Amino acid sequence: MNFLIETHKDEIDEVKQILETEMVHACDLAVPLIAEVKQGTNWYEAKIKPRRKKMVIGITGGVGCGKSTVLNLLEEKYGAKIIEADALGHEAMKPGTEPYQKICDTFGVDITGEDGQILRPLLADKIYRDDNGRERLNAIVHPFVKEQIRKQLNEWKDEPVVCLETAILFETGCDTLCDTIWAVVTDKELRIQRLMESRGYSREKTESIMRVQLSDEDWEKRCDALLVNNGNLQKLQERIEELLVRKTNL
Repeated sequence: MNFLIETHKDEIDEVKQILETEMVHACDLAVPLIAEVKQGTNWYEAKIKPRRKKMVIGITGGVGCGKSTVLNLLEEKYGAKIIEADALGHEAMKPGTEPYQKICDTFGVDITGEDGQILRPLLADKIYRDDNGRERLNAIVHPFVKEQIRKQLNEWKDEPVVCLETAILFETGCDTLCDTIWAVVTDKELRIQRLMESRGYSREKTESIMRVQLSDEDWEKRCDALLVNNGNLQKLQERIEELLVRKTNL
C-alpha cells in the first residue's frame, strides 16, 4: 500500500516509526511492517509492506495420523523448512557421537553389531527388561536432539517458516522452541487401517500403541490448532492456509 504524506523532512524518521508500529496495532495485523519512504518535491511517499518474520511451527500428533502429509504440503506449497526429530534421534545412535558412547556405557556394548552400529532390537530388549530403561535412554538422547534442533533453527533463522515434527513434542520440551503448535488428528479406525497397511501391525498392537498416546481431546487442550487429516487433501490444505494466513500473512 502507498501513502502520500506531507511532513517536514526532519520528522521523517518519526513518521516511519509510526507507520511501522502503530499501523500494526490499528489494523490488527499479525506481522511487522517495513516503511520505505522517498522524498518528492513537497511530499514524501511511504510504501508499506510486511516484514517476513520466521515462524517455527511444531507439528505433532499420534502415530498413523498423517503428519508426513502435512509436512509435504507445507514444504511443497509454502517452501517450509522441515526438521524431523525422529531422524535426529537416529543420528544420536551413530558411532562417534556422544550419545552413542553413553548408550553403550549404559546398556552394554553387546547391543552393537560387528560394524559398531547399535542394533535396535537388542537395545529394545534391554529397555523392555529394565523398568527404568526407557527413561535412561531418553535422558541421553533427548538433550542431544534438542540441541541439534536449536542449531538447525539458528541456521535457518532467515527462513519464514520452519516446521518441527515430533510425536513427543511436549515430552522432550521442544514445545518451548515453537511459536505455534499444530496437532494432526485422524479418525481412530482410519489410523488403525493406515498402520495395519503401512507397517504390517496387527489390530491389537495398533490399539495398544494408541492407548498410551494422547487423545484428540488432549491434543486440542495442549495445542494451538488441530488439523484433521481424514484423507481429504483439499480440506487439509485449506486449513493449513487458513492458519498460515492468520499467523504470517503469507
